[in-house]
Amino acid sequence: MMEKDVKPWYREPWPWVVIGALSFVVTASFVTLGIAIWSYDGLVADDYYKKGKEINVVLERLERSAALGLSASLTASPDGERVQVVLQSSVAAFEPPQSLHLRAVHPRFPGQDREATLMPAEEGVYEGHFMALAEGRWDIVLEGDDWRFPILKIQAPMTEVRWEQASEVRGQESGIRE
Repeated sequence: MMEKDVKPWYREPWPWVVIGALSFVVTASFVTLGIAIWSYDGLVADDYYKKGKEINVVLERLERSAALGLSASLTASPDGERVQVVLQSSVAAFEPPQSLHLRAVHPRFPGQDREATLMPAEEGVYEGHFMALAEGRWDIVLEGDDWRFPILKIQAPMTEVRWEQASEVRGQESGIRE
């Protein structure tokens, strides 16, 4: 009878294939664990309940602007340094606010966000200094003391933006960084 030549296990290819596959999986799991520990998960809010309540306040302010029958027209100066807002209401008892708050939020780069407080220049007209917007997409927010217009998405450079009178608030607006 012929004897078969038996090689030691470490000379066979299959144990090394199994050991290599297992080593790869263990290494990949440690890399994934490291990424999970050291990376920032900006999508998860620690105060999600508070943020949820704030959404309700924003929706109430949007409904208030619709109830007041507000519309506005924002005009930027040619150099983009000054803005003027003409605010109108279809409700006769509407009292114009002492000031308006204007924000331009960049959807990708929070460091480029702009905001300004606009003061009354005459009845229903507000003016203020506002840094020119870089080219690209922006979300524009205009709000008073107890109301807020829906967010407008614009393409900069802008010269004029209009908020039309809304009869009701439909859906939810996108999130705004505070």
